[in-house]
Amino acid sequence: MQYKIIYQEDQKIKSKIVDTLDTNNLNIIKIEEINSNKLNLRLYSSHDDEIVLLFYEISILLSSKLPLKDIIEILLKSYQKGFQRDILKTINKALEDGQPIYQSLQKWQNELGYLPLLFFKLGEENGNLSVALNSLYEILDENQKIKRKIKTVFQYPLILLISFFISLGIIFSFVIPKFEYLFIQFGDNLPLSTAILLWIKNILYQNYSIIFILLFILLFFLHFTITTHRYYFDKILFCSIPYFSKMKRYLIFYKFFLSASLIVKSKHNFQDALIYSKHTANNQYFLDKVSHIIQEINNGTSLNQAFKNSNLFEEINIRMISVGENINNFELILENLTYLNKQQLTKSLDEFITILNPFLIFIISSFILWLVLAIMTPVWEMSNFIK
Repeated sequence: MQYKIIYQEDQKIKSKIVDTLDTNNLNIIKIEEINSNKLNLRLYSSHDDEIVLLFYEISILLSSKLPLKDIIEILLKSYQKGFQRDILKTINKALEDGQPIYQSLQKWQNELGYLPLLFFKLGEENGNLSVALNSLYEILDENQKIKRKIKTVFQYPLILLISFFISLGIIFSFVIPKFEYLFIQFGDNLPLSTAILLWIKNILYQNYSIIFILLFILLFFLHFTITTHRYYFDKILFCSIPYFSKMKRYLIFYKFFLSASLIVKSKHNFQDALIYSKHTANNQYFLDKVSHIIQEINNGTSLNQAFKNSNLFEEINIRMISVGENINNFELILENLTYLNKQQLTKSLDEFITILNPFLIFIISSFILWLVLAIMTPVWEMSNFIK
């Protein structure tokens, strides 16, 4: 659970978001609970490639030791319009007003996502903005590569399904009406498959408006149910769906360990890396489990035992965490965990598509075979009757 704390400090009203209600030495004005059950379906934004390119350019220019103010002015001359220019203008205004950049960028959080705000915050707080933004570009670039791979994997099944539904529309709109007069001649002797086909066609033609309304109500109810029971829905996605859940877990683990690795490289401790990295996963079940791990660590439980108690990670991940704790080198261990889970993600993607494609082909082929039989059986019987 997260909370927004509004407090007074140095005669100024300030606010911050925290994971626990640790309000020591704060003059609290108001505490607001942030609803973590809000459903966020931002899987891919049209601005994602633009964001990666923008932060790549900022990172490259920062590595040349140019001041950030000069870099923003240089880039503003390059971007005369578009989303990137709006982001640059926001950063420029924050620099002019002496405000934290990550706070100014919060109005763009829906477009930017969580990570840019996080790494700007880490870089500004520790005075190593160049390192932080280089890490930000690295993780955004890796995320884009994974998104493109997932998009490629699902492209063929999606085309297959779209083609199937277009074919169904053509068959029900043009083919079946041509044969309907012939089918009626059979009366009660019509083959069962053909009778079912005509019944479906009549239902669709006579009640299409009601069907659309019912589908809309069903989608609204589904969205409401998922939103209000987010934890249980996310648990099912994470644990219970064959092949898909395995792919989902490795995707979350990969992004989690990659973020943690880059945060530790930015000279933060392992516990801070866990706190910041958990929000890279849009899965409430995973968030709650990691929050419990952090709570156990704060209570004095060893890292190895806290991860084991969560029943979240595989044994190899837990053993590597234990090694990192023993040798006190989490940077190396997190790099290895990132690589391991990336390999497992690639393997699970291949397994998932290996199962999905034949399954879809079998279902679609079976349905098309039934359609052919339903349409052609009366034709064949009529032909035999004529002979």
